[in-house]
Amino acid sequence: MNNVYIIVEPSHAMASSNTKSNEVFRLSNGNYISRKAYVYMVASENLISHRYLTPNESRWVMEYRKEVA
Repeated sequence: MNNVYIIVEPSHAMASSNTKSNEVFRLSNGNYISRKAYVYMVASENLISHRYLTPNESRWVMEYRKEVA
């Protein structure tokens, strides 16, 4: 069984435009999601935009997609 490790950088300056927080994101449906959950959602649902991810988080998303495919 493969282990999946998400590297989250909560101190990164890039923040969600909805919350102005780099630890919490507000989804289009009005719900809030943690940064770690957002990174996993981008990877697992094959979302295209990495706009709010750090370079390391984007790299993890791409590696995750390769492993799952």
